[in-house]
Amino acid sequence: MSKIIFTTNFTVQSTNFGVMKTKNTHDGMSSVLKKFLLDNDIDLTADAAAEVNAQLHESNRQYILSIMGSQRRLVENNILVPWSVMLDAAQFLKLHYKDNVKSLAIWGITISTTGKITYPNDEGEKLQLVDKFWSYQGSLTVGTSPLDPFIATNEIDFPKIIANIANAKTNYAALVQNIITEQQETGERDRIWAPVWKNTKSIGSYLMKLYVNNAKMVCNWGYNVVDAGSKQVLRTSKLKLGSKISVGNNVLGSTMSNLGTTDLHIYKGKTTKGTPIILKAGEHLGLVKGFSTITVVNPSVLVAGKFSTMVNR
Repeated sequence: MSKIIFTTNFTVQSTNFGVMKTKNTHDGMSSVLKKFLLDNDIDLTADAAAEVNAQLHESNRQYILSIMGSQRRLVENNILVPWSVMLDAAQFLKLHYKDNVKSLAIWGITISTTGKITYPNDEGEKLQLVDKFWSYQGSLTVGTSPLDPFIATNEIDFPKIIANIANAKTNYAALVQNIITEQQETGERDRIWAPVWKNTKSIGSYLMKLYVNNAKMVCNWGYNVVDAGSKQVLRTSKLKLGSKISVGNNVLGSTMSNLGTTDLHIYKGKTTKGTPIILKAGEHLGLVKGFSTITVVNPSVLVAGKFSTMVNR
C-alpha cells in the first residue's frame, strides 16, 4: 500500500501545487480533476493568485533572514573578545572572592549550588551578562576594582571592550526587530497559503483513491508517493552552540531545510573534511547522490541550530 508524504516545507509545498496545477491545465477538459474541483468549489486560478501573494511574503522573509544573519554575525564578532576575556576574568574573581564566591553576583555572574560558575546559552542573555560584567567594572573608581591587576597584567584594552559591547547591543536591537518582522511575514505567508495547501492535500488524497491500483501515477501531479512499508519520516534535529551531528539514511531526492535562524555548514559523509555547503536560515538543500549521510555543523557560539531531513527508518 502506498501513501503520500506531505511536507511541512513551504517551498516544497509550493512546488507540489505548481506541478499539480500545470498538469491540470495541460490536461484541459480531459483532466481527471475537472468534476472534483467543481463539486468541491476549488478554484485553482484563485489558489495560484494566493500562491503568488504567499511567495511575496516568503521572499520578504528570506530577505529579512539574510539581514538577520549579517546582524547576528556582527553581534558575535563584537562580543567575542569581551566574552572570552570575561570568562578568564570571572575565574580570577572567583579566586579573589574564594571565601564568599556569591559576591560574584554583583558582576552578574551566577554561582550554582555546587559553587560552579554557570553561563547562559541564549544570545540575548549572554549579551546582557557581558554588558553587566564590564559595565560594573567601569562603574568602579580607578584603582578600587579587584579586577584592575588582571586588566593591567594582561594588557586588556578596556575602552575597546566597552565599544565592542555597545556595537553588539546596537546590532542586537536591530536583530530583535527583524526577528519580529520575520515572524510577521511568516505568519502572513502561512495565513494566505493555508487554504491553498488544504486544497492541494485534498486533491492528492482524491488522486490516491482514483489511482488506487497504480499510485505512482500520482507522482505525475507533483506528490511524493512512497510505499507505506518504507517508513520514510521527516526528522527534525537540533544543534547546540558550536556542535555537529551526522544524519544517515537520508531519502535521496528529498530536501533538507534549515529551520533555525543561523547558518549551518553541511558536509558529505560522517566527517567535516573538505569545503562545506553553507545553508542559510530558511534555505533548503536538495539531497542528491552522495548525501545519503551528511554531517551538519552549527558554527554559531550564540544561537542553537535546527534542521529537518527526510529519512528512511
